[in-house]
Amino acid sequence: MIAIQPKPNDQMISDAVASYPAICRGFFYGVTNHEGNSTVTHVTVAGVNPITRADLLNAEQIAAENQVSLLGMYVSHPDKSSVPQPEEASVAKPGFHYIIISVSAEVSIITSCWKLNGMMQFERVEILNFQII
Repeated sequence: MIAIQPKPNDQMISDAVASYPAICRGFFYGVTNHEGNSTVTHVTVAGVNPITRADLLNAEQIAAENQVSLLGMYVSHPDKSSVPQPEEASVAKPGFHYIIISVSAEVSIITSCWKLNGMMQFERVEILNFQII
């Protein structure tokens, strides 16, 4: 389970809407409790270009500087569902959460979260918006 605080939730959605019709990408950070549940506390925008190794290293540095964990990445799916595309599993990092924001010209927002399982396939993770767990 993952909870998203209001400010990072709003930032990810704003990024998706502002980037439309392009794809937006970014990282999210927070804490994980002893039960394995995570809370997203803030995000950084990576832009519209594919994530690079340098982007990932920078995100890890930001996490260390802020004494939080790099929990995962977010991406928008303009005019597509919030379900991961098959090619996304091949570049996904095990252990990371992936928040996918579906956005359309009508600005309908659907958000989902996914994580790779041991078979390298995405499994849905429950999102609890606006709650701290």
